[in-house]
Amino acid sequence: MDTPKTGIYRIRHVDSGKSYVGSAAQAFRIRWNSHRSKLARGIHHSKPLQMAWNKYGADAFVFEILLYCDSDDCLMYEQLALDCYKPRYNVQQIAGSSIGRTCKKSTRQKISDNNKGKHVGELNSSAKLSVGQVKSIKSALEFDESQNDIATRFSVSKQTISAIKHGHIWRSV
Repeated sequence: MDTPKTGIYRIRHVDSGKSYVGSAAQAFRIRWNSHRSKLARGIHHSKPLQMAWNKYGADAFVFEILLYCDSDDCLMYEQLALDCYKPRYNVQQIAGSSIGRTCKKSTRQKISDNNKGKHVGELNSSAKLSVGQVKSIKSALEFDESQNDIATRFSVSKQTISAIKHGHIWRSV
């Protein structure tokens, strides 16, 4: 079997050890090139990483592959790496979440305007689960059933099960 080209990585400042942890659901090379490009242009989403990059320069950082995994497992393993390494350059400490990210008032207004009139939950035409199914999933999680088993049973991804578990989606159920 070939080694996956996806997985978990970190960008580490060599001298201080401070780092940024992320997941590459595409090839590592593509993800690293994207980070370097944004950092070089001064537009990276992580302000702490951007400031350190500006201060110390590109040569002060290394890109390290922490784990190879299938792209379906990236968020789960990224969260484990965030919990383990407690990276200083990550703004969000929850994988795949925007918790901790702050937006300008004008940006918040644009997001609000864009979401007006959209349906949530099973009223959303693209929802794959019903309220009853989500309740069953939450019950299975309470009884420590494997997220993989639950995902298979309900024909959804493990990320969906994890997002339900952590309250990122279907909070109202």
